[in-house]
Amino acid sequence: MVFSQIDNGKTRYFRRMPEATSNDIVAFSPFPAEGTDGYGMVFKLKENVAHRFAAVSNMNQGRWLVAQMNGRVVDAVIIDKGINDGLLVIWKGATLNDVQLFDAAMPRIGREGQKKKK
Repeated sequence: MVFSQIDNGKTRYFRRMPEATSNDIVAFSPFPAEGTDGYGMVFKLKENVAHRFAAVSNMNQGRWLVAQMNGRVVDAVIIDKGINDGLLVIWKGATLNDVQLFDAAMPRIGREGQKKKK
């Protein structure tokens, strides 16, 4: 039900069940991550998922939220306020391959009306 992750020498525990998956995403937008050669990503959540995520993030302020892509932990943040705009940001840890996989599966933010690439 949980997995451990070491952060600054301290073991933290996270639920294995994700709050959002790639099926919950409408569109995305990558950006160069600060201080690394990797990428960060902004994900636009489906409306119903955005409401659920707002409730979860409001109830868990002050707790850690970990982000995983393709089975690997890429980033973790402390929830300092509720995520009420339906946009989920992963600040670092994505690779060019991750960006290409998302490009193949879903549109970029602002192009949601276009069909997915084949």
